[in-house]
Amino acid sequence: MKHGSSDSPKIYADFNNADSLGRLRLNCNGAQGSLRRHEINLQEGMVLRLTDEEEFEALGIVMHSKEENIWVAQIDWNEIIRSKVTGRVMPHLQAAREKIIELCSEDDYGSWELFWGVSPFFKIENQHGNAETIFVALIDDLISKKQIVSLIKNQATDQLEAALFDKNRLAIQLEKSLKPEPDSFYWFGLPSDRIPGH
Repeated sequence: MKHGSSDSPKIYADFNNADSLGRLRLNCNGAQGSLRRHEINLQEGMVLRLTDEEEFEALGIVMHSKEENIWVAQIDWNEIIRSKVTGRVMPHLQAAREKIIELCSEDDYGSWELFWGVSPFFKIENQHGNAETIFVALIDDLISKKQIVSLIKNQATDQLEAALFDKNRLAIQLEKSLKPEPDSFYWFGLPSDRIPGH
């Protein structure tokens, strides 16, 4: 059987149960039962179709977590933000999206402030450590839909100006969010009459 193809079985995964690197843990009862039913023995590099059996689905690359000594699957969180079935955003992510837009409607927010403001939405159930990955995906999605705009401080005028958005740059900034650099970090606001930064 070619795992990960359109005819391969769907394996249960809890999308709220990710490790510190944002990989889905495959040690929950639902995942283990699914793997047994389909007689799948996990191997490094195997591609699986993962689902929560309600609406969220993703392809995941299997790897063994040395830190936790369990099997995990690396997924693309950009593909998980919205359900392929209903178009609905995962409930806790919808709340985070709404909070981002609400905060940006009040004023322009530095990336670190915005992250701190919405990170509690990502700390639910067993999900820990991948808040940065999800935050970057949410910001990328909101910018692509022109609901917010990315800004950078112009050193000459000391004013915020629309800037092209680079999700890798934001990810690096979030690693330094405890010691932010407001003059070089992204800020986010509502588009209004600004040129969107994506």
